[in-house]
Amino acid sequence: MALFFAFCFLACSVLTQPCDPESGTCENSLRVFTPEELQRHDGSDPSAPLYLAIMGEVYDVSAGAKFYGKAGGYHFFAGKDCSSAYATGKFDEEGLTSDLSGITVDTILSIFDWKSFYDTHKAYKRVGVLSERFYTAEGAPTTALREAWLLKSKAEELKATDEALKQEFPACHSRATAKDPFVELWCPEGKEGPGYVRLLVAKQRCVCATTAQLADTRLGVYEGCPPDAHYFKRPI
Repeated sequence: MALFFAFCFLACSVLTQPCDPESGTCENSLRVFTPEELQRHDGSDPSAPLYLAIMGEVYDVSAGAKFYGKAGGYHFFAGKDCSSAYATGKFDEEGLTSDLSGITVDTILSIFDWKSFYDTHKAYKRVGVLSERFYTAEGAPTTALREAWLLKSKAEELKATDEALKQEFPACHSRATAKDPFVELWCPEGKEGPGYVRLLVAKQRCVCATTAQLADTRLGVYEGCPPDAHYFKRPI
């Protein structure tokens, strides 16, 4: 973990190549914006390019003016860092913030997925960093940025573990109707015949277990479900 922390800090520092805070030289470096400077690129001035920030990195999205311009459906992203909203979907004044204090390991990847979208978009260009929550006035990464990357790393580990569990224990088939207060759960035919309906305790979801997996302590039996059942009608 310490190695990752150091790597992230180094990678972010190299990425930004900030202006020299003493000489003011910005040659071959990315610009460090203040919040006030970034706000001037919110579309109010039609002669100024459209900028937005995510995770403290500033992107020129002028090519997407129909989305981020004054009449665009995503205009609220322009001229500021609204990192939190990319995960929460809250587009009001409170939600349009860079504060990630309410972001969890379950939602952090949504923000980084959107950041990747801007990073790889053919028409959008990264033009600098924002001196606010994630970068200092000198363009150096802050503790908040490093913590976000660490949370991302943890989320990716959990996602990989979950994917492995899905491969090991395939999900049950299910069916429910509005009129029926039950959900039908069943396991289809596999190489060893139909699987057995089981509860994956840690995830609280129905999975299909093979005969060899029945003794696995990660699995439980639904209340009222016969241990040898391939089909079970569970109350909702």
